[in-house]
Amino acid sequence: MKPAQEVPFSRFAFGLLAIIYAAEAAVMFILPLFLPANTPTWLEALADSTLLAFVAAYPVWRILCGSLRKSLAAQRAGKKRLAAIAARTRMIFDSALHAIVTMDAHGRITDWNPQAEKLFGWSADEAIGRDLAELIIPERFRAAHRAGLERFLQTGVSRVLNQRLELAALRRDGCEFPIELCVSVSTSEIGRTFASFISDISERRRSEVELRKLSRVVEQTPTPVIITDVEGKIEFVNQAFLATSGYAAGEVMGKNPRILKSGQTPAQQYADMWNQLKAGATWRGELCNRRKNGDLYWVLAVISPLKDAQGRITHYVGVQEDITLRKRMEDELRKAARTDALTGLANRALFSDRLHQAVLRARRSKDYRFAVLFLDFDRFKLINDGLGHDAGDELLRDIAERLRHVVRSGDSISREAREHTTARFGGDEFVMLLDGIKSPDDATIVADRLMTAFAQPFHVGSHEVFATASIGIVSSDLVSEVADVEEVLRNADTAMYEAKLAGKGRYVVFDASMRRRVEERLKLETDLRKALDGGQLFLMYQPIVSLETGEMDGVEALIRWKHPERGLIPPSQFVPIAEEIGLMVPIGEWVLRESCRQFDRWRQNMGNASPRSISVNLSRTQLAVVNLPAMIGRILEETGVPPSCLHLEITESMAMRDVEFAKRILHGLKQIGCVLCFDDFGTGHSSLSCLHEFPIDVLKIDRSFVANINRGRDFIALIHSANQLAHNLGIRVVAEGIESLDQVGLLLSINCEFGQGYLLGKPMTPEQVEKFRVQTGWLCGRAASEPDGDCSAASKQLVGCKRQA
Repeated sequence: MKPAQEVPFSRFAFGLLAIIYAAEAAVMFILPLFLPANTPTWLEALADSTLLAFVAAYPVWRILCGSLRKSLAAQRAGKKRLAAIAARTRMIFDSALHAIVTMDAHGRITDWNPQAEKLFGWSADEAIGRDLAELIIPERFRAAHRAGLERFLQTGVSRVLNQRLELAALRRDGCEFPIELCVSVSTSEIGRTFASFISDISERRRSEVELRKLSRVVEQTPTPVIITDVEGKIEFVNQAFLATSGYAAGEVMGKNPRILKSGQTPAQQYADMWNQLKAGATWRGELCNRRKNGDLYWVLAVISPLKDAQGRITHYVGVQEDITLRKRMEDELRKAARTDALTGLANRALFSDRLHQAVLRARRSKDYRFAVLFLDFDRFKLINDGLGHDAGDELLRDIAERLRHVVRSGDSISREAREHTTARFGGDEFVMLLDGIKSPDDATIVADRLMTAFAQPFHVGSHEVFATASIGIVSSDLVSEVADVEEVLRNADTAMYEAKLAGKGRYVVFDASMRRRVEERLKLETDLRKALDGGQLFLMYQPIVSLETGEMDGVEALIRWKHPERGLIPPSQFVPIAEEIGLMVPIGEWVLRESCRQFDRWRQNMGNASPRSISVNLSRTQLAVVNLPAMIGRILEETGVPPSCLHLEITESMAMRDVEFAKRILHGLKQIGCVLCFDDFGTGHSSLSCLHEFPIDVLKIDRSFVANINRGRDFIALIHSANQLAHNLGIRVVAEGIESLDQVGLLLSINCEFGQGYLLGKPMTPEQVEKFRVQTGWLCGRAASEPDGDCSAASKQLVGCKRQA
C-alpha cells in the first residue's frame, strides 16, 4: 500500500467552493418543484438553506471520513513499525554481550539489560529507578561522577562521552572489579538519556599483568634471549643479549643471527640445527659466537619454534647461557685435573692412579713395598668454624706445605729415587703414598716425623693454633694379593679411625683385627636400630638423696641396653653410636616418655612417699630438635606429670660449646615449667660468673671434684665457691659420685644439701626404688647392713667427719 499523499490546502479550498456553488444551483432549480405555490418566502429560504447545507456538507463529510480513515491506517502502520523497531531494539538490548545501562539526566537508572544483571548482581527490577552512582560506582568516585554529569548538563561539554574508559565498578557483594566503559547520550522529547556499554575486563587485566610480568622477566633476565621471525630476521633481543654480544639494539634488529658467527662452529652443526627446528623440534647445543669487538664467547643455546593456533611456525626463540667461563674452566680443569686447587697437592684421581700402579707392582715383585698413610686433623672443624673458612683454607695450605717438607726429608726411606705422592682427599683428609720403602717400619718413621711437625703451632692470621693429626697406616705387607685401591684406602681409613678412638694425635698401624672391630661396630649399629622397637632398652633409676636426712629427694633416669646375644651393654658404648647414626632423637623421646610414665606410676603406688622429681639427660642431638619444648609438653600432658617434677639435665660442656644457642634452648624449656639442671659442672671450663646467664635451677658438681675432695683445701674451696654462688643465685646443688662417708661429711660442712652416688644408692629398678623409699634413710639403712646393725655408729662417724672438716 502506497503511503497517503498530502493535498495542498488551496486545492482543497477550491474544490470545496466548487461543490458549494454546484449544490446551490441544484437547490435553486430543484427545490421549487417540490414546494407548494403558496409557500411563504421565509420558509422557502429556510428550506433552501437547509438543503443547500446538506448538499454542501455531504461531500465534505465524505472527504473528511476518507482522510480520517487514511490517517488512522497510517497511525496503525506507524505503531506497528514502532513496535517492531522496539522489539528488535529490546532483543538487541537483552541479547547484547555487554552490559548496557541507561540513565536519565538525574542520574537514575532507566534500563538494565540481562548482562548488567549478571555483571553487577542486581536484577532489573532492583536496579531501575535507583541512583546509578550509589549502585555501581565505588564511593570514592561518586562525587566526580556527579560533578561531571552536572557540568555536562550545564555546558554540554564532557571528557568521557564516546570514549573508551577503564574504571573500577562495584558488585552487589561490595567487591570492586575493573570495567571498560563507553558512554553515549541521546536527546528526545523526554530529555537526555545516557547509555553506558560496560565490559568486565578482570581477565584482561590479569592477562596484562601476567604479560607485563613475563615481558619484564624476559627483558630483565640475566640470560640472553633472541626472537626471530620464520625467515630468521631478529625481532627482539633483551638487555642480557646486548650486554653479552656487545651490539646495540638498532644494530641487530632486522638482521640475521649470522652476524654472530665466529667460524669456530662446524657448518654441519648449523645444518643439523635448522633441520631440527624446521621439523618443529627444539634444538640444544653449544655455539661459539663472536662479539662486536671480535672476542670469541661460548653459549649454550636452546632454540625452540613458536607455533600459532594452526600449528604453523611463526617465530623462533633462542635462550642462551654464556658458558665462556665454564669452557675456560674446563680447559683449566683438564690441565689441572689431577691436582688439588687449594693446596696444589695431588687429588684423589691422581693418587688413586698411582696407588693402583703400586698395588700392581707389589703383586709382580715381592721385593717391592709401599705404605699408605691416611691423615685426619682432629681440631680442624673447630678452627674452621671458629675463625672462618678463609682461616681454614690458610691452615690447609700450611698443612700441605709441612707434608711436602716431611716427604722431601724422608727420601732416604726409599730403595730407589722415587716420588712419594701426597694428596688431599677433601676437607681435612690427606693421604700419603710412600713408594718403594725398605721396610714397613719406614712408614712409622714418617709418621713420627709428621707428629713432630704438627706438634708446632700454626700461625693463621693473628692467631696461633694447634692442629694434631690422627694417622692410619697400612703397608703392602698387609695387603692381600687380590686387594684393590679401595680396599687399601679403606684399611688405612680404619686404622685412622682407631687412632681417633685411642685418643687422637697419634698413629695406628692397620691389622686384620681392626677390620673385625669395624664389622662388629657396624653390626652393633644395626642391632641398635632394632633395639628400640624390640624392647631391648630399659631404664634404671639412681636416687638423689638429702645429705642431712638420707631421704630420697628424686631419681635420675639412666638408659641401659640388654642385647639378646651380648648381654648388658653400657651407655658409653652405644650412646655415641646412637648420636652418630641419628637414633638419639627417637631414643631420647622414648626415655622422656617412659620416665614420665614410671614417675606417674610411683605417684599412684606410693602416694606422698614417691620421689619428688625425676631427672632426664638431654643429648646435644635432642637440643638441636626444633620442636623439643612442644614434644616435652606433649609427653607431660599425656602422662599427667606436673612440669615442675621433670628435671632436664644438659652437660655444662654442651652449654659452653655454643652459649647463645644453649640460652635460647634453655629459655624455651623453662617456659613449659620444667626444672633445668647443669650436669657435670666443672668439666666445661666455664666461669662461675656465667651461671647467672643461664636459667638453671640445679647445679650438679662433677664426680671428679667430689672424688678429689679429700686431697686438700683447693678442691674443697672450688666446690664451696660453686655451692655458695649457686645458693646466692637460688640454685640447688647436687654433688655427684659420692662413694664415702668422708665425702658426705665434707660436703655437709660446706652446706651442700643433696648428693648422688653409689654410697647413697646405685641405679635401681622401679621396684627397688619403692623399697628404698620405704626405708628410714640411707644412714640407718647403711648401718643396718653392718654386722652390728648400729645406726648410731654411722651417725657418729658422720659427725666426726663433719668436725674434722
